Amino acid sequence: MSASFGRRALAEAVGSAALVAVVVGSGIHATELTDDVGIQLPANSLATV
Repeated sequence: MSASFGRRALAEAVGSAALVAVVVGSGIHATELTDDVGIQLPANSLATV
Protein backbone atom coordinates (compact mmCIF):
# COMPACT_ATOMS: atom_id res chain seq x y z
CA MET A 1 0.00 0.00 0.00
CA SER A 2 1.47 3.31 -1.03
CA ALA A 3 0.09 6.75 -0.38
CA SER A 4 -1.07 8.83 -3.30
CA PHE A 5 1.18 11.47 -4.78
CA GLY A 6 -1.00 14.29 -3.42
CA ARG A 7 -0.84 12.91 0.09
CA ARG A 8 2.95 12.49 -0.05
CA ALA A 9 3.36 16.01 -1.47
CA LEU A 10 1.18 17.44 1.32
CA ALA A 11 3.20 15.59 3.97
CA GLU A 12 6.44 16.92 2.45
CA ALA A 13 5.08 20.48 2.41
CA VAL A 14 3.89 20.29 6.03
CA GLY A 15 7.23 18.86 7.16
CA SER A 16 9.20 21.52 5.28
CA ALA A 17 7.01 24.30 6.69
CA ALA A 18 7.53 22.98 10.23
CA LEU A 19 11.29 22.85 9.73
CA VAL A 20 11.37 26.42 8.39
CA ALA A 21 9.25 27.63 11.31
CA VAL A 22 11.63 26.04 13.84
CA VAL A 23 14.78 27.42 12.20
CA VAL A 24 13.38 30.93 11.74
CA GLY A 25 11.88 30.95 15.22
CA SER A 26 15.16 29.91 16.82
CA GLY A 27 16.96 32.64 14.89
CA ILE A 28 14.50 35.25 16.08
CA HIS A 29 14.80 34.00 19.64
CA ALA A 30 18.61 34.11 19.48
CA THR A 31 18.60 37.71 18.26
CA GLU A 32 16.27 38.72 21.07
CA LEU A 33 18.39 36.87 23.63
CA THR A 34 21.47 39.06 23.13
CA ASP A 35 23.02 41.61 20.79
CA ASP A 36 26.34 39.73 20.79
CA VAL A 37 26.61 37.77 17.53
CA GLY A 38 29.19 35.50 19.15
CA ILE A 39 26.48 34.29 21.53
CA GLN A 40 23.65 34.32 19.00
CA LEU A 41 25.29 31.78 16.68
CA PRO A 42 25.88 29.05 19.28
CA ALA A 43 22.46 29.68 20.85
CA ASN A 44 20.80 29.30 17.45
CA SER A 45 22.83 26.18 16.67
CA LEU A 46 21.95 24.53 19.98
CA ALA A 47 18.27 25.35 19.57
CA THR A 48 18.03 23.67 16.17
CA VAL A 49 19.91 20.47 17.06
